[in-house]
Amino acid sequence: MSQQFHFIAGLPRSGSTLFSALLRQNPDFHADISSPVMSLVDGVIAQTSAGTEMAPLVTNQKRMTITKGLFSSYYDDVDKSFIFDTNRGWTSKLSLINALYPEAKVICLARNMAWVLDSMERQIRKSPLENTKLFGNTQQRATVYSRVEAMAAQSGLVGFAWHALRDGCFSDFADKLLIVDYDL
Repeated sequence: MSQQFHFIAGLPRSGSTLFSALLRQNPDFHADISSPVMSLVDGVIAQTSAGTEMAPLVTNQKRMTITKGLFSSYYDDVDKSFIFDTNRGWTSKLSLINALYPEAKVICLARNMAWVLDSMERQIRKSPLENTKLFGNTQQRATVYSRVEAMAAQSGLVGFAWHALRDGCFSDFADKLLIVDYDL
């Protein structure tokens, strides 16, 4: 079966889980929570790019074939025409998406950053007897202020997604983005 790939990205706590559930109502669509495909693709590219032992053995065409093979292998058991792969980082990979799947779109769920951080904090406070993996140390999880700083940092859960979304919006392939506002 020929499968057409599209992508879901955007900010956390902006409705991507609900959006995926809505897409799944169409029997031709597959959409789920975050997949490991982007990490697998990053790994293959890192292992076959300049500066590695394998770089001279892998052409750009071979790298593209292997990368597309990750998608088809990962979704081999999915009998749907349209696959929506979800990862917050896809908006930072629009040139890669364009090279692999020129017809693909990236649907980005967005929400006011203050409300994203508020929603994250509310989730954290629901489990006061358990530490979340969002924070690397006691100082980051100590107060609402340190938690917000850690989440909004460039490498934090919210900060990374925000930077990736901005990267996509100002890239040469911004026309691939479909931004869906949470409030709509």
